[in-house]
Amino acid sequence: MEPIGLTAFAITTRFFGMVNSNRNINEVLSQMIIFYEEQEKVLETIKMDLETMKKGPIFSAKTYLLDASKSYRTVNEQQELVWSAKDKFIDALGILQAKSHKNYEDHYFLCINHLYISMCWDLLHKTDDSTDWIISSLKECNAATLLIEQEIGSINREQQKLKQKLNVLKEKITKGATSTAVLFLAFAPLALAKDYPKYKEKIRVETRLKIIEEKLVKVQFIRKILKEIIESLTQVLEAREDHMSHT
Repeated sequence: MEPIGLTAFAITTRFFGMVNSNRNINEVLSQMIIFYEEQEKVLETIKMDLETMKKGPIFSAKTYLLDASKSYRTVNEQQELVWSAKDKFIDALGILQAKSHKNYEDHYFLCINHLYISMCWDLLHKTDDSTDWIISSLKECNAATLLIEQEIGSINREQQKLKQKLNVLKEKITKGATSTAVLFLAFAPLALAKDYPKYKEKIRVETRLKIIEEKLVKVQFIRKILKEIIESLTQVLEAREDHMSHT
C-alpha cells in the first residue's frame, strides 16, 4: 500500500513554502485543496470512516475553500471564505474530540484537522496563529505515532503466536495423515471425524493471519504518512524560528 499521488511531505512543504514566498493566494489555496483531496484518498485506501469528512463542518470547510479558489474572487472575498473555512474546521474539532477514548486513527484525523486550521491561518496572514496550530498538529501526530507503534507491537506478537500455532497444526496433520489413511480403509466416517477439528482450526488460524497482515500494512501506511507530516512541519517550525532570530 503506497501513498496516492503527492506525498504529505511534498504537499505540506510546498504549501508553507508558497506562503512564505508571498505567492498568489490562488496557487497557495490550490495546494491546500490538493492536500485535502489527497487525505480523502488516503482515508478511503485505509478504509477509515469518512462520514465526518463527507458531511458536516469539514465538508462545509472544503466547500468554502473551493469557492475561495474561483478565479473571479476578489482578495476580500477570498479572505472571508477562508475565514469561514477555518471556523468550520474549528467546529469539527468538537466532533473529533467527542470520543473519550481515542485510537491512532482519531489522533491522525485530529492531526490533519489541526493542520487544515494552521493552513487557513497562514492564508489569512496570521503566522503566529498558524504556528500555534502547527504545534498542536504535531502533538496529535506524535500521539498517533505512539499508539501506532504499540499497535504494531501487538500485531507482531499475535502474528508470531499464530504462525507457531499454524506450524504445530500442520505437523499434527502431517503426522496423522498415515494413521488416518489406514483408519479410513476400515472406518471412513470415523477417520474423517478424527481429522476434521484440526483442519477447521488450521483454516481459522490462516484466516486470522491474513486479517492481521492486512491490518499491519494499513497501520504501517499511516505511520509513513505521519512521519512525512512530522518531518515537514518540524522543518517549517525551524525555518520560522530561524527567520524570527534574524529579524
